[in-house]
Amino acid sequence: MDSSTSQFEIDMRIPQEATTSQQVNMGSNVQVASNISRASDLLMAVTSSAEVNRMKISELASDAMEVLTKLALAQEPLWQCNIESNTEFLSDMEYLREFGHISASVIEIIKMVEVGDSQSELPINNSEFLMESEYRPVLATNQPGKPVSLESSRAIEYVQMKAVNLVQLLMDLEQWLLVFPNIVSIAKVVGVLSSTRAEGNYDGTLQMLTAEFQAPTPLIPARASCFARYSKQLDSGMWVVVDASLEKLFQLPSTNFRRQPSGCLIQEMPNGCSKVIWVEHAEVDNRMVHNMFEPLVSSGFAFSARRLGFRFSSSL
Repeated sequence: MDSSTSQFEIDMRIPQEATTSQQVNMGSNVQVASNISRASDLLMAVTSSAEVNRMKISELASDAMEVLTKLALAQEPLWQCNIESNTEFLSDMEYLREFGHISASVIEIIKMVEVGDSQSELPINNSEFLMESEYRPVLATNQPGKPVSLESSRAIEYVQMKAVNLVQLLMDLEQWLLVFPNIVSIAKVVGVLSSTRAEGNYDGTLQMLTAEFQAPTPLIPARASCFARYSKQLDSGMWVVVDASLEKLFQLPSTNFRRQPSGCLIQEMPNGCSKVIWVEHAEVDNRMVHNMFEPLVSSGFAFSARRLGFRFSSSL
């Protein structure tokens, strides 16, 4: 990340109530209070060692950008296809192989699973199963019921708009909320860590946000997240906008939801439209989901890349 454009502009004004644009389709005042509390917690965590934390977040965002770019462009075996629903999902094993740091013993186990040799024994101990990936599952629960699950999806949409204008829609908070009013219930930019300071130019912009993502029913709990959003121009007419969870870096209140690198790769096409490749990847605890909606959520459709992509293209 270009340090020449770096700055540390943390907004110290945590509002007592959300603005009108931040309350789009908000279910209750509890959501506002919860989001303000998370924004305050994030602000306190980051400002305790401002420069050190700025570097950590910048590194996290850069790594997430590389992961998202690879995910957007990858094919099989990393992405698998569900023929019945015509959707794509990530192979957990291939994801760990590509982005995790796995011990030699675990690699041997993976190889044996692939060839169907489940009877072999390996002289290994539990410590060798530790997968030191920055994006490994980190939500944990000691309560009985549904385990933490991984959700992943990818979708492609074509939008009649230039790539740079689409990037602006995603990086401007009010525009983002207007585009996704039934998906993002409330959001706040906690601070801007890097910016060109030029209006409309979001190349290299790094923001810290808190947001809650919702499904169209109160029986599916909203998903709260603190994350960094980073936009970068990769090439002429090619942009990436990526979200990277900040819960791993800071001791924030527990949440049922943690985003892995997610976002979109935007490629401007010769005919004036843009190709947008959406990737959504998260680990989530779905124990509080009503049984009626469990299939919808467990399939990943409720918070899928397809839902985001359809809403994005249909609202423009």
